[in-house]
Amino acid sequence: MASVEVTPGAGTLVSFGGSLQLSATARNAAGTALSATFTWTSSNSSVATVDASGSVVAVSDGNSSITATALGVGSNLVTVTVAQAVGAVEVTPADVTIIAVGDAAVFAATTTDALGNVMDGQVFEWSSSNEFIATVDATGSATTHGAGSTSITATTAGISGSGQLVVDPVPVARLEMPESVGVGVQVSVDALLLTAGSGSVAGAFAFTVSFDPSVLQYNTATAADYVRLIFDNIVGSVRMVASAPTGMAGSVTVATLVFDVVGGAGSSTDLEVSIDTLIEALTFNDLTANGVGETRSLMIQ
Repeated sequence: MASVEVTPGAGTLVSFGGSLQLSATARNAAGTALSATFTWTSSNSSVATVDASGSVVAVSDGNSSITATALGVGSNLVTVTVAQAVGAVEVTPADVTIIAVGDAAVFAATTTDALGNVMDGQVFEWSSSNEFIATVDATGSATTHGAGSTSITATTAGISGSGQLVVDPVPVARLEMPESVGVGVQVSVDALLLTAGSGSVAGAFAFTVSFDPSVLQYNTATAADYVRLIFDNIVGSVRMVASAPTGMAGSVTVATLVFDVVGGAGSSTDLEVSIDTLIEALTFNDLTANGVGETRSLMIQ
Protein backbone atom coordinates (compact mmCIF):
# COMPACT_ATOMS: atom_id res chain seq x y z
CA MET A 1 0.00 0.00 0.00
CA ALA A 2 1.48 3.27 -1.13
CA SER A 3 -1.12 5.89 -0.29
CA VAL A 4 -4.50 6.68 1.24
CA GLU A 5 -6.64 9.41 -0.23
CA VAL A 6 -9.67 10.93 1.54
CA THR A 7 -12.33 12.85 -0.36
CA PRO A 8 -13.69 15.46 -0.31
CA GLY A 9 -10.51 17.27 0.60
CA ALA A 10 -12.29 19.81 2.84
CA GLY A 11 -15.74 20.60 4.14
CA THR A 12 -17.82 23.08 6.10
CA LEU A 13 -20.67 22.30 8.49
CA VAL A 14 -23.07 25.07 9.52
CA SER A 15 -25.22 23.25 12.09
CA PHE A 16 -24.23 21.47 15.25
CA GLY A 17 -25.07 17.83 14.71
CA GLY A 18 -24.70 18.21 10.95
CA SER A 19 -22.67 15.56 9.22
CA LEU A 20 -20.25 15.17 6.33
CA GLN A 21 -19.49 11.79 4.83
CA LEU A 22 -15.84 11.21 3.91
CA SER A 23 -14.54 8.42 1.75
CA ALA A 24 -11.07 6.84 1.87
CA THR A 25 -9.31 4.93 -0.92
CA ALA A 26 -6.07 2.93 -0.57
CA ARG A 27 -3.79 2.54 -3.60
CA ASN A 28 -0.62 0.69 -4.46
CA ALA A 29 2.39 2.28 -6.13
CA ALA A 30 0.76 1.77 -9.54
CA GLY A 31 -2.31 3.70 -8.43
CA THR A 32 -4.57 0.68 -8.26
CA ALA A 33 -7.25 0.82 -5.60
CA LEU A 34 -6.90 -1.73 -2.86
CA SER A 35 -9.32 -3.15 -0.34
CA ALA A 36 -8.49 -1.85 3.14
CA THR A 37 -9.89 -1.20 6.60
CA PHE A 38 -9.38 2.35 7.74
CA THR A 39 -8.92 3.95 11.13
CA TRP A 40 -10.42 7.42 11.25
CA THR A 41 -9.22 10.16 13.58
CA SER A 42 -10.14 13.77 14.34
CA SER A 43 -7.50 16.19 15.53
CA ASN A 44 -10.09 18.08 17.60
CA SER A 45 -13.04 15.98 18.68
CA SER A 46 -14.50 18.91 20.60
CA VAL A 47 -15.10 20.53 17.19
CA ALA A 48 -15.92 17.47 15.08
CA THR A 49 -16.02 13.75 15.63
CA VAL A 50 -15.57 11.01 13.05
CA ASP A 51 -16.78 7.42 13.28
CA ALA A 52 -15.49 4.17 11.79
CA SER A 53 -17.34 4.81 8.53
CA GLY A 54 -15.84 8.25 7.96
CA SER A 55 -18.95 10.18 8.98
CA VAL A 56 -17.96 13.52 10.48
CA VAL A 57 -20.37 15.22 12.94
CA ALA A 58 -20.13 18.88 13.97
CA VAL A 59 -19.89 19.57 17.71
CA SER A 60 -18.82 23.21 18.06
CA ASP A 61 -17.36 26.07 16.05
CA GLY A 62 -13.78 25.65 14.95
CA ASN A 63 -11.55 23.51 12.71
CA SER A 64 -10.53 19.88 12.88
CA SER A 65 -8.27 17.78 10.65
CA ILE A 66 -9.64 14.38 9.72
CA THR A 67 -7.35 11.55 8.62
CA ALA A 68 -7.75 7.92 7.62
CA THR A 69 -5.01 5.34 8.21
CA ALA A 70 -4.60 1.80 6.83
CA LEU A 71 -1.64 -0.52 7.47
CA GLY A 72 0.35 2.36 8.88
CA VAL A 73 -0.19 4.58 5.85
CA GLY A 74 -1.88 7.91 6.61
CA SER A 75 -4.09 9.93 4.34
CA ASN A 76 -4.11 13.55 3.37
CA LEU A 77 -5.43 15.95 6.01
CA VAL A 78 -9.04 16.91 5.46
CA THR A 79 -9.90 20.20 7.15
CA VAL A 80 -13.46 20.33 8.41
CA THR A 81 -14.67 23.77 9.45
CA VAL A 82 -17.64 24.07 11.79
CA ALA A 83 -19.23 27.52 11.54
CA GLN A 84 -22.72 27.48 12.99
CA ALA A 85 -24.97 29.69 10.87
CA VAL A 86 -28.41 31.14 11.48
CA GLY A 87 -31.07 28.98 9.90
CA ALA A 88 -34.21 30.56 11.35
CA VAL A 89 -35.38 33.48 13.50
CA GLU A 90 -38.41 33.11 15.75
CA VAL A 91 -40.15 36.17 17.15
CA THR A 92 -42.30 35.85 20.26
CA PRO A 93 -45.07 36.46 20.93
CA ALA A 94 -46.23 35.41 17.48
CA ASP A 95 -49.43 37.43 17.87
CA VAL A 96 -50.30 40.18 20.32
CA THR A 97 -53.26 42.54 20.55
CA ILE A 98 -53.09 45.98 22.18
CA ILE A 99 -56.32 47.69 23.22
CA ALA A 100 -55.00 51.20 23.89
CA VAL A 101 -52.95 53.30 21.50
CA GLY A 102 -49.72 54.39 23.15
CA ASP A 103 -49.23 51.13 25.00
CA ALA A 104 -46.17 49.02 24.26
CA ALA A 105 -45.66 45.39 23.35
CA VAL A 106 -42.30 43.72 23.96
CA PHE A 107 -41.08 41.21 21.42
CA ALA A 108 -38.13 38.83 21.73
CA ALA A 109 -36.21 36.94 19.06
CA THR A 110 -34.31 33.67 19.15
CA THR A 111 -32.18 32.08 16.45
CA THR A 112 -31.57 28.46 15.58
CA ASP A 113 -29.35 26.76 13.05
CA ALA A 114 -30.74 24.56 10.29
CA LEU A 115 -31.10 21.64 12.70
CA GLY A 116 -32.90 23.64 15.40
CA ASN A 117 -29.99 24.23 17.77
CA VAL A 118 -30.42 27.51 19.64
CA MET A 119 -27.83 30.17 18.90
CA ASP A 120 -26.97 32.76 21.53
CA GLY A 121 -25.43 36.19 21.22
CA GLN A 122 -27.14 37.31 18.02
CA VAL A 123 -27.76 41.02 17.43
CA PHE A 124 -31.07 41.80 15.76
CA GLU A 125 -32.28 44.64 13.60
CA TRP A 126 -35.92 45.34 14.41
CA SER A 127 -38.44 46.87 12.04
CA SER A 128 -42.17 47.50 11.71
CA SER A 129 -43.99 47.01 8.43
CA ASN A 130 -46.30 49.93 9.24
CA GLU A 131 -44.84 52.63 11.43
CA PHE A 132 -48.14 54.51 11.44
CA ILE A 133 -49.45 51.62 13.55
CA ALA A 134 -46.36 50.96 15.67
CA THR A 135 -42.64 51.63 15.80
CA VAL A 136 -40.11 49.28 17.36
CA ASP A 137 -36.80 50.07 19.01
CA ALA A 138 -33.51 48.19 19.05
CA THR A 139 -34.62 46.04 22.00
CA GLY A 140 -37.84 44.79 20.40
CA SER A 141 -40.15 47.11 22.33
CA ALA A 142 -42.96 48.28 20.04
CA THR A 143 -44.90 51.46 20.77
CA THR A 144 -48.34 51.77 19.22
CA HIS A 145 -49.51 54.89 17.38
CA GLY A 146 -52.80 53.99 15.72
CA ALA A 147 -55.39 51.32 15.08
CA GLY A 148 -54.57 48.51 12.68
CA SER A 149 -51.99 45.77 12.33
CA THR A 150 -48.29 45.59 11.57
CA SER A 151 -45.59 42.95 11.36
CA ILE A 152 -42.72 43.31 13.82
CA THR A 153 -39.62 41.76 12.26
CA ALA A 154 -36.23 40.80 13.69
CA THR A 155 -33.35 40.24 11.27
CA THR A 156 -29.86 38.89 11.80
CA ALA A 157 -27.34 37.49 9.34
CA GLY A 158 -29.86 38.08 6.56
CA ILE A 159 -32.47 35.82 8.16
CA SER A 160 -35.75 37.24 9.45
CA GLY A 161 -38.69 36.27 11.61
CA SER A 162 -41.86 38.20 12.41
CA GLY A 163 -44.63 38.59 14.94
CA GLN A 164 -47.99 40.22 14.33
CA LEU A 165 -49.08 43.25 16.35
CA VAL A 166 -52.74 44.24 16.24
CA VAL A 167 -53.97 47.51 17.73
CA ASP A 168 -57.69 47.07 18.35
CA PRO A 169 -58.73 49.98 20.56
CA VAL A 170 -61.50 49.72 23.06
CA PRO A 171 -62.58 52.44 25.49
CA VAL A 172 -60.55 52.45 28.68
CA ALA A 173 -61.68 54.06 31.94
CA ARG A 174 -59.36 55.10 34.73
CA LEU A 175 -59.73 56.85 38.08
CA GLU A 176 -57.45 59.51 39.52
CA MET A 177 -57.89 59.86 43.27
CA PRO A 178 -55.94 59.95 46.53
CA GLU A 179 -55.08 56.75 48.36
CA SER A 180 -56.37 58.07 51.68
CA VAL A 181 -58.40 60.94 53.17
CA GLY A 182 -59.49 62.10 56.59
CA VAL A 183 -62.79 61.57 58.36
CA GLY A 184 -65.68 63.89 57.50
CA VAL A 185 -64.10 65.57 54.48
CA GLN A 186 -64.93 65.52 50.79
CA VAL A 187 -62.88 63.63 48.23
CA SER A 188 -62.69 64.33 44.50
CA VAL A 189 -62.37 61.49 42.01
CA ASP A 190 -61.57 62.12 38.34
CA ALA A 191 -63.12 59.69 35.87
CA LEU A 192 -60.85 59.49 32.82
CA LEU A 193 -61.47 58.19 29.32
CA LEU A 194 -58.43 56.92 27.45
CA THR A 195 -59.08 57.05 23.73
CA ALA A 196 -57.30 55.31 20.91
CA GLY A 197 -56.79 58.43 18.83
CA SER A 198 -58.00 59.18 15.30
CA GLY A 199 -61.56 59.14 16.60
CA SER A 200 -61.57 55.34 16.65
CA VAL A 201 -63.43 55.19 19.96
CA ALA A 202 -65.44 58.35 19.60
CA GLY A 203 -69.10 57.98 20.50
CA ALA A 204 -71.20 57.46 23.61
CA PHE A 205 -69.96 55.56 26.63
CA ALA A 206 -71.56 54.60 29.92
CA PHE A 207 -69.36 54.97 32.99
CA THR A 208 -70.30 53.28 36.25
CA VAL A 209 -68.39 54.08 39.44
CA SER A 210 -69.23 51.75 42.30
CA PHE A 211 -68.32 52.24 45.97
CA ASP A 212 -69.31 51.31 49.52
CA PRO A 213 -72.19 53.65 50.55
CA SER A 214 -71.31 53.16 54.21
CA VAL A 215 -67.98 54.88 53.50
CA LEU A 216 -68.80 57.37 50.71
CA GLN A 217 -71.88 59.23 49.58
CA TYR A 218 -72.11 60.87 46.16
CA ASN A 219 -72.43 64.66 46.39
CA THR A 220 -71.98 66.31 42.99
CA ALA A 221 -70.03 66.26 39.76
CA THR A 222 -68.59 68.63 37.20
CA ALA A 223 -67.90 67.72 33.58
CA ALA A 224 -65.76 68.97 30.73
CA ASP A 225 -67.48 71.52 28.49
CA TYR A 226 -67.59 69.22 25.48
CA VAL A 227 -68.81 66.15 27.40
CA ARG A 228 -72.55 65.63 27.65
CA LEU A 229 -73.48 63.87 30.87
CA ILE A 230 -76.53 62.10 32.13
CA PHE A 231 -76.28 60.98 35.77
CA ASP A 232 -78.09 58.11 37.39
CA ASN A 233 -77.23 58.19 41.09
CA ILE A 234 -78.20 55.02 42.94
CA VAL A 235 -77.05 53.72 46.29
CA GLY A 236 -73.48 52.50 46.00
CA SER A 237 -72.86 53.68 42.44
CA VAL A 238 -72.98 56.59 40.05
CA ARG A 239 -73.72 55.99 36.39
CA MET A 240 -73.06 58.58 33.73
CA VAL A 241 -73.10 58.80 29.97
CA ALA A 242 -70.38 60.68 28.17
CA SER A 243 -70.44 61.53 24.47
CA ALA A 244 -66.87 61.74 23.27
CA PRO A 245 -66.14 64.11 20.40
CA THR A 246 -64.88 62.68 17.11
CA GLY A 247 -61.12 62.69 16.87
CA MET A 248 -60.53 62.93 20.60
CA ALA A 249 -57.17 61.41 21.46
CA GLY A 250 -55.26 60.66 24.60
CA SER A 251 -56.56 60.86 28.14
CA VAL A 252 -59.42 63.21 29.01
CA THR A 253 -61.27 63.86 32.24
CA VAL A 254 -64.90 63.04 31.62
CA ALA A 255 -66.08 64.20 35.03
CA THR A 256 -64.88 65.02 38.51
CA LEU A 257 -67.04 63.29 41.11
CA VAL A 258 -67.23 64.70 44.63
CA PHE A 259 -68.03 62.34 47.50
CA ASP A 260 -68.73 63.00 51.17
CA VAL A 261 -66.70 60.78 53.47
CA VAL A 262 -69.17 59.17 55.91
CA GLY A 263 -67.06 56.25 57.05
CA GLY A 264 -65.08 56.26 60.25
CA ALA A 265 -61.34 56.14 60.72
CA GLY A 266 -59.92 52.81 59.62
CA SER A 267 -62.71 52.12 57.13
CA SER A 268 -62.01 51.72 53.43
CA THR A 269 -63.72 51.22 50.13
CA ASP A 270 -62.86 50.13 46.64
CA LEU A 271 -63.95 52.43 43.84
CA GLU A 272 -64.49 50.44 40.68
CA VAL A 273 -65.03 52.09 37.32
CA SER A 274 -66.39 50.21 34.32
CA ILE A 275 -67.04 51.51 30.82
CA ASP A 276 -69.34 50.23 28.10
CA THR A 277 -70.09 51.34 24.58
CA LEU A 278 -73.63 52.52 24.00
CA ILE A 279 -75.52 51.42 20.93
CA GLU A 280 -78.37 53.80 21.72
CA ALA A 281 -76.52 57.02 22.45
CA LEU A 282 -77.02 58.93 25.69
CA THR A 283 -79.22 56.38 27.42
CA PHE A 284 -78.49 53.40 29.61
CA ASN A 285 -80.04 51.04 27.07
CA ASP A 286 -78.26 48.54 24.80
CA LEU A 287 -74.90 48.51 26.54
CA THR A 288 -72.04 46.67 24.86
CA ALA A 289 -69.61 45.59 27.56
CA ASN A 290 -66.36 45.95 25.65
CA GLY A 291 -64.50 48.50 27.75
CA VAL A 292 -61.69 48.14 30.24
CA GLY A 293 -61.99 49.63 33.71
CA GLU A 294 -60.05 49.47 36.96
CA THR A 295 -60.42 49.32 40.74
CA ARG A 296 -58.79 51.75 43.18
CA SER A 297 -58.79 51.64 46.98
CA LEU A 298 -59.47 54.52 49.36
CA MET A 299 -58.52 54.42 53.06
CA ILE A 300 -60.19 56.65 55.68
CA GLN A 301 -57.70 57.81 58.28
